[in-house]
Amino acid sequence: MTYTEEIENAIAIKAVLPEDVYNFSESDYKDFFTGYYSFCRENLDIQSKQEPIVPNVFLFTNSFEVNAGAGIRNKNFIIEINVGLIRSCFENYHDNKPLADFFTQLLPDTFSKFDNTANVLAFQICTQFTYYHELAHLFQLSGKKENIAIKERYNLAGKACYDRVKHILEINADTYATINVATHIEQYIERTFKDKVTIENTMDTFVFFGCCLLNYTLNFSTKPEEIYFEAHDHPHSFLRQLNVVLNLTHHVGHSPYFQKAGIVLNEGILFRSVIDIYKQLEKNGVFKTNVAGILDSSQQLAKPLANYLFSLLQFDTKDFVNAMDVWNKGATKDKK
Repeated sequence: MTYTEEIENAIAIKAVLPEDVYNFSESDYKDFFTGYYSFCRENLDIQSKQEPIVPNVFLFTNSFEVNAGAGIRNKNFIIEINVGLIRSCFENYHDNKPLADFFTQLLPDTFSKFDNTANVLAFQICTQFTYYHELAHLFQLSGKKENIAIKERYNLAGKACYDRVKHILEINADTYATINVATHIEQYIERTFKDKVTIENTMDTFVFFGCCLLNYTLNFSTKPEEIYFEAHDHPHSFLRQLNVVLNLTHHVGHSPYFQKAGIVLNEGILFRSVIDIYKQLEKNGVFKTNVAGILDSSQQLAKPLANYLFSLLQFDTKDFVNAMDVWNKGATKDKK
């Protein structure tokens, strides 16, 4: 299916209003949108053969808000990614030359081996993470019939809007997305270093991607906020980052490739390294967020963060499907 056909189909079944659709045919970034759409549509078609998420629609919207969403509309499973989110990824990553310069200078031995610059790699991982996160939401909603939507933009109206189920769904979607991008990162490391992979270049690579994903999640919040637990309708970015790091290290520990090389990452060291380097990125103006003070205060909250995260990972809700059950089912089939 081409994107033009996708648009025509979505309008015909009244899954979207014509004025809400972003058609990238005249965009300066047409090549990116074409490739990204093909990647997402191909994977969505594969997933649709295994899980009850059909019929489905994948579209870019005209909204300039940094946001994406997944849901059910008129009995169609829909993933929508705002053009504003893609534009943000171009500005923060793809066109961010200081990001490439920073990591080339900080970790020259590792980044000199890569076939892409740090800014391009950051752009790729964050856009891939976006798709897998929204796909996880479709899995979560696969038992639903009524219209429902899950958006990524944080609502910081106050503690009254706390929704534990939404916290569970976001962490679950992050977990699914992280496992998928961790697989891509492993493949990239193996293709780059082959039998010369070391704990150092593995650590460098995962710290880099960890910093990028922390920045990515922070961009969904309208302002830097003190660490919170039972508040708001999305979990705090640092909680999401801890979950990402834990899943990255878990993937390394269970990968035959890394096991053969004798490489094991310590999640505590990885998490601390991501935080420390992220503070340097802010100090050097590479990332425009301003959360250094909150990052410093996070050290004593490491245990409460871990405890709250563990409670969310239990997925103690019967109203939605656990996306990790879908992942585990697929992983089991692959082993047979």
